[in-house]
Amino acid sequence: MTIERNAEGCLLGLACGDALGRPIEFKSAEEIASQHGEVTEMLGHGTHGQPPGTITDDTEMALCIAESLVSRRGFDPADVAARFVDWLDSNPFDIGLMTRDSLSRIRQGTSWDDAGADVWESRPEGSNAGNGSVMRCAPHAIAFRHFAAELTQVSQLSSAITHADPRCRWGCVILNRTLANLIRDERDPLGTALKDTYSAPDELRTALTQVQEVVTGDRDSTAFEAQLATSGFVVDSLQAGLYYGLTAESAETAIVQAVNSGGDTDTVGAIAGAVAGARFGSTDIPNRWIEEIEESDRLKRLAQRLLTIRIQIPGKRYTTMDDGTLVFKERTIEGPAYISAREFQEATIGHRPHPAPHRTIRTAYHELTPATAAMLDWERRAYAVDSGRCSTYAGPQIDLDAEPGFSQLTLVPMPQYPFVDAFDELPEQDQQRIKRDGQAAADAFVRAYAAFTGIRHPITETETDTVGIERMDPIAGATRVLVGTFADAGEALLRRNESGGYDSPAEIEAAFDISVAEGVIADHPRAVYDVAEIFPQLASGTGAILDYLTQLRPPQQQQTLTDTSPEAQLADLRDTAHTMVGELHVMYESLRRVAVRHPEIEHEEWQASTAQSGVDA
Repeated sequence: MTIERNAEGCLLGLACGDALGRPIEFKSAEEIASQHGEVTEMLGHGTHGQPPGTITDDTEMALCIAESLVSRRGFDPADVAARFVDWLDSNPFDIGLMTRDSLSRIRQGTSWDDAGADVWESRPEGSNAGNGSVMRCAPHAIAFRHFAAELTQVSQLSSAITHADPRCRWGCVILNRTLANLIRDERDPLGTALKDTYSAPDELRTALTQVQEVVTGDRDSTAFEAQLATSGFVVDSLQAGLYYGLTAESAETAIVQAVNSGGDTDTVGAIAGAVAGARFGSTDIPNRWIEEIEESDRLKRLAQRLLTIRIQIPGKRYTTMDDGTLVFKERTIEGPAYISAREFQEATIGHRPHPAPHRTIRTAYHELTPATAAMLDWERRAYAVDSGRCSTYAGPQIDLDAEPGFSQLTLVPMPQYPFVDAFDELPEQDQQRIKRDGQAAADAFVRAYAAFTGIRHPITETETDTVGIERMDPIAGATRVLVGTFADAGEALLRRNESGGYDSPAEIEAAFDISVAEGVIADHPRAVYDVAEIFPQLASGTGAILDYLTQLRPPQQQQTLTDTSPEAQLADLRDTAHTMVGELHVMYESLRRVAVRHPEIEHEEWQASTAQSGVDA
């Protein structure tokens, strides 16, 4: 099961539970059983008098949130509220009282962060904590599933647009945390979601802790299910929806059990469906239901778009700043998000060379992957916002409330430009940087190959007699192998196979056009892997030749046919061998710079391909 299927399942399950429960809403379990038996198919008419497969406000408002997240590339509460008002203006056939009152106030000019609070304060206990926000909140769980702090904040704010009661706000938090855990296939999704919720109302925590006890086997499920309430009260709806979604053996069973329990069937069904859909994935939801719902394709597209941004950032608990050195362990972050400026406020160098005034990074710039460099660029912007130096990058200013443990956070959008899948999507200057590194690798390769040619003949042919070097099979074998290995590297990097027949370095230099390396790096990034796989053989063979020449001593009183002494000739050969080995390592370093920056090269795979080289990758 993939994260994509889990995200799709979350939204499709919500819609299926909503649509299956819509025609029997407000009926008791006994009335449903006497009139329909067990409802397992989409029914028409009934409550609200709509055709089979018709969704209600539960799914319609979730669609508003999802489309806002995608459009704004993050949470923009004012935009969400505006979409809710537009939906209200469409005269929906089903809308909750608190939702209608809050959105009517916003339409009349009340701010989004005051309207829900005003309605909540105006209502007596018993009618001020409905389920109208938990039914719609699931898209946040997809978008912010890796950002626990931000998911908590966004869930509360999004709820407060219409439902400001702490039970509603914290209900959204716990449900969204559970959904995020399920989407990521985390163990103990509800148990983990309940951690650090001590500020949540006791009534809510107690009810959901009971569900967790059933899941872990510490509470009898039969007795617990018998006392479940399925009213529109947020605690009841959330307790029932989580119970059915987390204990059923399939998504279909969860939704069928939830809607046939009666009461607020569309919302309990929507919650159970979102939970079970995220738990089992979209492939477990019956196609006959999905085909009945007109919005299914739209929901699938939105689920995928909420997953489109894929980046690597350092995990906070693994990040240390010591004397300017950044040490981190990477974790994958997916989904559009606004991040607290204080999460990574220690500014370093950015993707572009704009260091913050107080901090630079000692890590060599060429060793930064594009994703790491982008994160450092984000840190620079976060520092600028947090320190008050610049507000250009700031996201919306949002107040949570006066509750202890929460404070207003300045938000900074995650950078978008470096996260590309193809080389030609990079900014031009980044493309040129990679091409230059590729050309540097090619230039070093040709110099190493030419140096090898300058050594090959003197140590393997008749000229060796003049310096007293006897032809030795190990070195002769090494040179024969290296002829083919250099040729293979030249074909991979410069698309030209040149092996054998060359008597001088000048002929090698004339045979290769290093300018073609730019095109190879841009259009054939696999060439970097190919050369990396060849490099260990090059390093081994050339190293053996260098070792041999370093240890070799010419015989005493050896006569030569030239004016150059044997010692001088041997010294020249050693210098050439040092050049050969050195240029190969320059080639390697240049290719490493390409590997860490090229968006079509998996850096870890490249490192694995060089693991046998003996070079620290």
